[in-house]
Amino acid sequence: MVCILVCGCGMTGKVVQQLDSDVEAQIEKDYSKMVDALDKEDSTLCYYVMTQHIREDCFIRLAKNKDDKSICNNLLSPHPRDECLAQFG
Repeated sequence: MVCILVCGCGMTGKVVQQLDSDVEAQIEKDYSKMVDALDKEDSTLCYYVMTQHIREDCFIRLAKNKDDKSICNNLLSPHPRDECLAQFG
């Protein structure tokens, strides 16, 4: 006979709430960084955005604003890069 003991612990509501709060704070910081990059028209500032979809949006918007499709090359994933390049026909 084999006896297996399974033990574990669940995340408390407080821990989950803290994680949600941390994520929201990071997203807020990242949107602020994106706005700064767009205001300064500086694509290097997009690299400081930690949230991937916001970083991608930063490059896409900046490429459009500057009318510079070479900025699309900063996007490594094919889908966002193609979306960026599609703006230029």
